[in-house]
Amino acid sequence: DDYFEGLAAQYGDLFRNKQEAQDFVFFNYLDEADWGKRVLAKLTHDIAEAVSLSDIVIVLTKRPCKIKNIYQINLSNKSTPIENRKSKEFLEYYDLIWKDIEKDE
Repeated sequence: DDYFEGLAAQYGDLFRNKQEAQDFVFFNYLDEADWGKRVLAKLTHDIAEAVSLSDIVIVLTKRPCKIKNIYQINLSNKSTPIENRKSKEFLEYYDLIWKDIEKDE
C-alpha cells in the first residue's frame, strides 16, 4: 500500500496529491542535519517516485527476485520531491531505469 497516497486521501484538505504529501514529509520529518545518518527503504513500482525521493534506486528482477542493478541518483539541485522532478537529470534516470526494467519482461 502506498502510504503517501493514504496521507493525501486522509488529509485531502492539506494535500492535493501524493507529491504534496511527499514534500510535507520531506520538510517536516527529514532534518537536513540528519541526512546521511538515516536510512529509509521504500518498495515502489513508481519509477518517478523512486528517482525523486532517493539517493539510491535498486532494480530487482522477476521471480526469483535478485538485484538486477543499482543506480546512484545524483540530481544537480537536490531539493523536495516535487522540485527534484524538474531537474535536468530526472528524465535521464527515469528513462534509464525504465529501459532496464523493460529488458526483464
